[in-house]
Amino acid sequence: PAVASHSGAFGACGVSRNLTDELIKKIADCGGVIGIYYCKDFLGEGDTFARVFAHLQHIIRVGGEDVIALGSDFDGIPAPPGLESCERVPALLDYLYSRGMGAAALEKLCHKNFARVFKEVCG
Repeated sequence: PAVASHSGAFGACGVSRNLTDELIKKIADCGGVIGIYYCKDFLGEGDTFARVFAHLQHIIRVGGEDVIALGSDFDGIPAPPGLESCERVPALLDYLYSRGMGAAALEKLCHKNFARVFKEVCG
């Protein structure tokens, strides 16, 4: 399976680094995973949590819940407002839950999807 560990959706923010719907679908179809990064330059303008949610919604719409993951990139980007460290991830998850992401989707986002791919690749 393919892994796009630090990515976003072009459909949510039209910068060339983000994945097109075609690529999202291909990654989903091969059982891969897409980790959403928190880089504000690639998420788009506005509230950080809302932008992460917009990317997740788009990727789920195109590829389904089994392809989503958190990609963060805390050590490689300037800290976006609201997600300055991993200590803020619970607040992000609360936000996503309040916007309608269910517990099963959040478990996939946080660990189940990456764990599935790791198990398939590493045995």
